[in-house]
This record gives sequence, structure tokens and C-alpha cells, in this order.
Amino acid sequence: MRAPQSWTVRDGRHWILDPRSLKPAAADLMTWAHTFEETERRLLRTEFHLPTGDRCFVSTVFLGINHGWRRCVLFETMIFGPVFADEMQWRCRTAVQAKKQHRRAVRVLRAQLVRAGVSPRRFTVRFTAGA
Repeated sequence: MRAPQSWTVRDGRHWILDPRSLKPAAADLMTWAHTFEETERRLLRTEFHLPTGDRCFVSTVFLGINHGWRRCVLFETMIFGPVFADEMQWRCRTAVQAKKQHRRAVRVLRAQLVRAGVSPRRFTVRFTAGA
């Protein structure tokens, strides 16, 4: 019995990330599901600990599913925390773009904290790398 079309590599929907090169590769559904379950998908995370005890953070992850329409979009950076009424989100195609996007989001968050009246001397920053 042949696998349904949606389970094959040809459709380009499912992707896995090589942890060393950070290059994505198309995968069939079962390979993707196993890898998605077993592998760390976070590339970068930067946490801001505020004097109030609250935390804000920037997180950049490998999505594993193509979220693009015409182009393959596989990485996402988001800002979370009490300073933002709505989370901010950016998506891109490559790990190199994702790293740049993460740095840009950290600058946006710092600027937003300063605009909210939090002195840069009053918050601590913790950076972690994933994959």
C-alpha cells in the first residue's frame, strides 16, 4: 500500500533540522514526527528578569512545518512578557536569518522596557542557545 501524498517528502511540508549545520532538510511525516518529538527545536532564548519579579523573553525556534505560502518559512522569533499586550512575532527561512532576527527582537524588547520606565541597570539578561 502506498503512503498518502501528504505523507511523502515531495510535498515539502515537513522539515527536520540538522543540529550541527542548522540546515533544514525535507522529511516524510513519520521521520518528522519522531524527530519533532525527540529533538530540541529552540535555537536561542534571551530572558529579561525585571525588578518586579516578572520575566520577558525572546525565543527563536525551528518550526518544523513550512509556514510559508510561496517560500519555505521554517523559523520563528517571538517576544513574550507583561510589557507586551500582544506577543510580537517574526518568521524567516534560514537559521542565519533567524539569529539576526533574534538579535533584532532583543533590541526591540530592551527599547520597550526602557520606554516602559525600566532602567537597563534594573534588569538582568540571561541568554541560552538551543540546537
